[in-house]
Amino acid sequence: MKIALVDPSFYHQGKLMKFKRVGYFPLTLPRLAAYFPKNCEINLYYDKVQSVPVEKKFDLVFFTTMGSNIVRAFELSAAFQKNGAKTVVGGYSVPGYIELCKQNFDSVVLGDGEEVIPRIIEDFLLNRLEKFYENRVPSISSLPMPRFDLVPSEVPGNVIPVEASRGCPNKCFFCAISNLYRRVYRQRDVDEVFRELNEAVRVFGRRRLYYFTDPNFTTDINYAGKILTKMVGMNISWLASADVKCLEDDEFLKLAKKSGCFNLQIGFETLSEKELNQFDKGFAAKYDYGKLIRKAHSFGVPISALLMVGFDSDTPSTFLRLKHFLEINKVPLAVTHPLGPIPGTPLHDKWKTEGRLLSTEPEKFDGLQICFKPKNFTPDELSENYWRFNERLFSTASIFRRFLSPHVFRNFRAFFILFLTNFFARQVVSKRLPPGMYE
Repeated sequence: MKIALVDPSFYHQGKLMKFKRVGYFPLTLPRLAAYFPKNCEINLYYDKVQSVPVEKKFDLVFFTTMGSNIVRAFELSAAFQKNGAKTVVGGYSVPGYIELCKQNFDSVVLGDGEEVIPRIIEDFLLNRLEKFYENRVPSISSLPMPRFDLVPSEVPGNVIPVEASRGCPNKCFFCAISNLYRRVYRQRDVDEVFRELNEAVRVFGRRRLYYFTDPNFTTDINYAGKILTKMVGMNISWLASADVKCLEDDEFLKLAKKSGCFNLQIGFETLSEKELNQFDKGFAAKYDYGKLIRKAHSFGVPISALLMVGFDSDTPSTFLRLKHFLEINKVPLAVTHPLGPIPGTPLHDKWKTEGRLLSTEPEKFDGLQICFKPKNFTPDELSENYWRFNERLFSTASIFRRFLSPHVFRNFRAFFILFLTNFFARQVVSKRLPPGMYE
């Protein structure tokens, strides 16, 4: 049986995005590849950097989706189906577009795919493939080793994915992860995580950055600490997404630095306590963001700020306040998006009821387009303020303001790489590409 696993690219300004390398490849494909029978011929395709051979004969083609790349998945699915393949889709995009998915794929998976794959294989062989499979929150203990050997050599960039947990117990109003996994948080055995990390290092080498793909690596800070304790002495660098609470824990910050932390990506979202409370992220509203950022830097743990703009309290002055906040607190890197009412989330449903949605088309949800009616801007005004803010943030003067701090010498290599990353980010902004597309 011939199998293809596909990570689609996405369209931006009408152009299919292609890159020489991906910043990091999603772990989903090698993870799922480990669940197929040994007699299957398995091929992994990363559409951002490869040509996907739709003309080739496959029995089954699986797609993983996130955001607007589901549009490209529709297109590729049709081409594969025309050549006789059955197609299956899963991922974060599915909950908001279940009916569209049913129209464009032979089968739709809601939730995790690992335990579903053996059922799909069996049903396919018996010619009884179902239209819909659901497996939202299965156990993630005893996961087999990802098939890193199947990742094409031209794909990996400088960042390699590993995984410790899935889901998040927080109920942030805008979050697709909370919607898909119903706020259920699951951990893997620490020894299993460590074995997988060692295998990734064996395959890809120590000079890469290892990225924990967990939605919130510090949901259980004691669990995260156990993993980092085993990593001390590995001589690798790692990064992860975390919530602000971890920054008040001195022991965690010491261990993060000692184990090779390159960067913690913190979802600050907004500086408005009111908006944090209204968007069910009130647990973060009580913290002094600036104080905790400066504290983390004093331990040699660089912080990247993840932010959104377009909240109802935002005005043109919000952008000036954000820039000042990032400069005064010496934040080495910030990734900012316009607020997005992702289909399937409570925010999307609320604004739909209020008549504030401008579009529900999947191609509009690329992280840049304004898909709702802002309160204090027209959509075009919000977009222009957003781009002007990024141009100013990544100006040479602002970059130097954010790095002129003695704390950079506490983790000089990490801060220096982040310093250089700002200049790549400036090129991305000048082309008005999605933030984070540093490939």
